[in-house]
Amino acid sequence: MYKDGEFILIVPYSFPEYVTPASKKHQKMEKIQLNVNSGLTTEVLCKTTSHPLKERKREPGKLDFVYEAQVLKWSKIDFIVKYHASTTGPFGGVLLQSPPTSSIDQREMFGLYLFAGPDNSTKVFRKEVVFVVDISESMNGNIIEVTKNALIAALSKLDREDSFGIVAFNNRIYLYSPTLESATNESIKDATEWIKTNFIALGGTDMPIALDQALDMFSGTSKSIPMVFFITDGSVENEKQMCEDIQIRLQNKGSELSPRINTFGIGSFCNHYFLKMLAMIGKGHYYASYDTDSIETAIQIWFSKASSSILTNIVIDGLDDLEVYPSTIPDLCSERPLIVSGRHKGNFPEKLIVKGMNADMSNFSIDIEVQHANDIPLEKILAKTQIESYTIQAWFSQDQDLEKKIAKISLETGTVSEYTHMTLWKTEPQDKPSKSGKKQGKKEGGFQSIETLKTEMIKVLHHLGLGFGNVVATSENIPPGFEQRTPNQTEKLVRVASDCCANVCGKCCCMCCIEACSKMNNQCSVVLTQLCGAVTCLGCFECWD
Repeated sequence: MYKDGEFILIVPYSFPEYVTPASKKHQKMEKIQLNVNSGLTTEVLCKTTSHPLKERKREPGKLDFVYEAQVLKWSKIDFIVKYHASTTGPFGGVLLQSPPTSSIDQREMFGLYLFAGPDNSTKVFRKEVVFVVDISESMNGNIIEVTKNALIAALSKLDREDSFGIVAFNNRIYLYSPTLESATNESIKDATEWIKTNFIALGGTDMPIALDQALDMFSGTSKSIPMVFFITDGSVENEKQMCEDIQIRLQNKGSELSPRINTFGIGSFCNHYFLKMLAMIGKGHYYASYDTDSIETAIQIWFSKASSSILTNIVIDGLDDLEVYPSTIPDLCSERPLIVSGRHKGNFPEKLIVKGMNADMSNFSIDIEVQHANDIPLEKILAKTQIESYTIQAWFSQDQDLEKKIAKISLETGTVSEYTHMTLWKTEPQDKPSKSGKKQGKKEGGFQSIETLKTEMIKVLHHLGLGFGNVVATSENIPPGFEQRTPNQTEKLVRVASDCCANVCGKCCCMCCIEACSKMNNQCSVVLTQLCGAVTCLGCFECWD
């Protein structure tokens, strides 16, 4: 993770008792080796560690640590390391790689990353924020409640210099105020009461009028960055037209700080590619939640990330034939790094120049060094963002050639897409008689056998992608598609174990058995095995009878 200018590595290092093998109380050796490669040429400083690390090697941008200890009991403390680059301002790097000869796209691949840096005094843009929230009938129940809580928490994070508005919508729109209000304690308190009173899940879903209303509310001042935070669980028929209208509207604004549109999708019935397209047009951030329990936390993460802009209007200078994913570069935030990938045709320079605008409206420029990353599977990393960016364009333009290209990239890289399916196959060897009489394989029943492979299809896995929304479900106000997931074998075992532990019959449960067996000596294990074998034989006799 990256937070407050620091990289944070957390590795779980605590396990239940039945996982850790039982042993006598004698000393054991614990060893953890940590290698840090930041991809930078500047010094890396390790600030906080959960275990006493010994430095073995230090190079520009790299660190090598080891932890060794003699212990009587295995450690139950998670392994945590915090480190940062020795720099005060924003920093970054570029990873460059040539594509494999088998790739359908022979342009060079690159990944660019930019971090805000550890300087906490970096100024954040003033904000004009308008929350646009879906309160249609499908949001009823716990969904509307957790959305309320998340919105109230977001309001409390606004600075006094910021201003805000709230637009709730179903078939109609409901305004907290026709104009933006200053984010004072009094106005936030009043807005909180208004949300609790007016956020009632009823009616249908009419998105265009709500978004148009939000864009009309901005003052047009150049001293703050306008931001729309759009939350919905539905999909409507005129989404492409909405994207075209908003794109034209933003282009006609002509100001240095055009409105940023941040989108959040709830469940599987909304069209996530429509929401991604809106965010891309508005140089904003997209986020989603697919289960009720994570909505509140996800909205807070999304809002914190999008509202902490420190660098805007970012462009990459020095490259002509350039394709980036996403196609519009979002702002750099203090809460999260900016990661952009893409492809380039021609000679790639040794340094790239990244330009933008600071929160004080001054110009920003930074030189970023390019590294040839032959030991990193950049194609696999790039495939997901490339497929996602192409899919947004294919949905918007209905370009069938682009859909075919996405399918080819998906098959080539083994990455899920909306235009391919994944199939599970089982392959196992089998013997069949040989008519030639040649000595192949083993002789079974007077015949020579040849070992062949038998292939059998197990299952075709459909709908692995996000999908393009469900307009019918939205029009009928069906709650978001939080489908019940079938538990896997481990979850079934844990569930059975917990159920039988809850019984007060004094029976021995699975988990109890595991814990007990982990503390047995070898002789006791042998006796228990023989006893289980005897019981099994008695069961077989019963079947034969």
